[in-house]
Amino acid sequence: MPKALAQRNLPLHHVMSAVTGVTGLRMLRAIVAGERDPRTCAQERDYRLTSSPDTMINALEGAYRPAHICTLNQALALYAFTQQQIAACAQEIERVLGTFASLIDLDAHPCPLSGVGF
Repeated sequence: MPKALAQRNLPLHHVMSAVTGVTGLRMLRAIVAGERDPRTCAQERDYRLTSSPDTMINALEGAYRPAHICTLNQALALYAFTQQQIAACAQEIERVLGTFASLIDLDAHPCPLSGVGF
């Protein structure tokens, strides 16, 4: 996504810590959905963001060429897919770890902490 934003001359990474945060994703989705007014996009800004609304508006003024919007749309789709894959992997890890819970009864056999090197 940073490359797609750089191609469009949108320095959002300079005004927010993560373009993949709540505010950044809301703005990017609005742009992909067809919103071109920087003031309207800046309204998606979370109140906790330290950058001023004017700074955000300036960062949202850029080139809106169809090819760049297409690239940004693909980057958003790839990000969403990656997040889904990470969530699925986390669920599988939790499932597998759940099978280990019955192997040790910590009440009956507490782990000794002496001699561990802490």
